[in-house]
Amino acid sequence: MRELIRKLRKNYWGVFDTGPKDKVTQKDRLWVPLTRLIVDTVRKNADLDSKDTNVYAKTRQGIVVAKIIRNFIRMWQDTTYFGEVINDTILDLCIDGTVVWKTTCAHIVTGK
Repeated sequence: MRELIRKLRKNYWGVFDTGPKDKVTQKDRLWVPLTRLIVDTVRKNADLDSKDTNVYAKTRQGIVVAKIIRNFIRMWQDTTYFGEVINDTILDLCIDGTVVWKTTCAHIVTGK
């Protein structure tokens, strides 16, 4: 899988393994950014923003609670750089066809 991801990223950035000249014609290689164009087009259509996450109240009494939850979610998204992480993940998904995430578990210390 790593070799495939490496090859796909080289295709995206236009890195040639065999040198700057074509073996058959001996002409300079021309990098046509077709892969990059397709990836950027797909990524633009799959963009997520923090504005897309919204909370609505079902009753009049729930308006204050909805505002608190909405602000809490937006604050959490801002402090964790949620939008940037999602956009980078979408870019990796479009280039590689797969996403590899490393997650860690945070332990809460209670002081006992």
